[in-house]
Amino acid sequence: MKKLSAVLASVILVSSVSGFLTGCKQDPPAYTGPTSAEDSAAPVDPAIKKAYDELETVKFGNYQGEDIEWIVLEKSDKGTLLFSKYAIDYASFECTDVMESWQTVKLRPWLNEEFFEAAFSAEEQSKILWNETPVYDTSQYYDGEVDELIREPELDRVFLLNRDELIQYYQKTLPNCYCEPTAYAASKGAPSTDCQWWLRGPCEITTNENGTNTGIPAIHGTTDPAAHTYILYPSHRTCGVRPAIWVDFDGTVENTIQPSDWIAEVSCETSKTADGQYVYTIYSGTEYEQTFTMDVNIDDYIKNGQFDLPGFLKERGWTLYDSDGMPTTDVNSYIASASITNNGIETVFSFFSTFVPTRQICDFELEYKKPHKNGASLYDSEYYYSDEDRRDNPELYDTTVYFDEHEIDYVVVGFGIDGFDEPTYGLSYSDIVIMVYALDFASDSNNSGKNPFYSTTMNGRETFSCCIIYDMP
Repeated sequence: MKKLSAVLASVILVSSVSGFLTGCKQDPPAYTGPTSAEDSAAPVDPAIKKAYDELETVKFGNYQGEDIEWIVLEKSDKGTLLFSKYAIDYASFECTDVMESWQTVKLRPWLNEEFFEAAFSAEEQSKILWNETPVYDTSQYYDGEVDELIREPELDRVFLLNRDELIQYYQKTLPNCYCEPTAYAASKGAPSTDCQWWLRGPCEITTNENGTNTGIPAIHGTTDPAAHTYILYPSHRTCGVRPAIWVDFDGTVENTIQPSDWIAEVSCETSKTADGQYVYTIYSGTEYEQTFTMDVNIDDYIKNGQFDLPGFLKERGWTLYDSDGMPTTDVNSYIASASITNNGIETVFSFFSTFVPTRQICDFELEYKKPHKNGASLYDSEYYYSDEDRRDNPELYDTTVYFDEHEIDYVVVGFGIDGFDEPTYGLSYSDIVIMVYALDFASDSNNSGKNPFYSTTMNGRETFSCCIIYDMP
């Protein structure tokens, strides 16, 4: 029997990606603002400077030889919310995700790992609470409509304020947005007065005649966040870093969020039946325990830390396609999709992955199409089922399985459409079990056009979302 460690957050069954519009939202501004620290050193309103200087602060932690001074934004049964008075560093947002999301920004693991370890003693660290941090992405479409998309919240001990949180405390416990840098931040180029500083989002995608750009919201002291007058910078631009933390100073905070609320130690167990079937039990010991029985020995497709997804597909009779939807026989080339046709139904498999520094974000899809014509692109085909056919019939639903964050046991190379030069997409052993089960099911002509998870406890609505969080900060 084989055991591999993994951790589980939740398995959520949803019908679609959720989104919403905000009533007070204005069209996002174009990229504006200074291009260097010197450009922002404008004269400061004496009243703004006076209010900033007179803020009451508490000292907690030490960074680069300087005590960290914090503004108390809130005291509640959640604890005490602290927000740094000064920009403690001057850094770029840096993100490889086109949405520039807080989930994938390099600044997030730096705050929760390097800064957390460097700035706080063991005793201070024990007082800092985990916080469920909302994540929003904002896109502007070509017709000018603005839509805010909410992702699964993250779990952070150190975070940045977002736009809505800033508005919540603006002119109440935070009289203005003015900020000065610490000596260390100034040594890295931060302006000595009115240092601009990052918000964690939501970010803006703006499209004009010069192309499409993603901007990260940043704030100057004279701006009014309630009026959405923040500025936008690309992620490589440097701005001040003002962290926020929730703290339990006296040990009285109850029902605090802990990583154990999100993850549970589970295992992937492999055994074999008397008739030669392989049995894979994932998430064992939790309410999400699931057993898959197949004739596939997954270990046959794992070698030198790699999972041979193209090889598995070819052995099962699938045809591989490049990013233009044309067949490719070279398994070492760039593969975008695969398909298999049985009983007049073409099942199309796609595997998407985004490389980010601290985790893998992956999903795979099975779509049921009318067979595409010879010589045409795989993507030039119609769906086999109409909306009416699929309505209230989950056995016929197309399937999308999301793996949000991964412990990387094995990498998948040469498969995906994200456009990186050398993509190396990681999966845990449990993730591979789920994917292999779906592909093995779809390879059987008796299952043409059927949802592989319909007869399992993972059955649900149109989208099957497996939100799995592995390596916590």
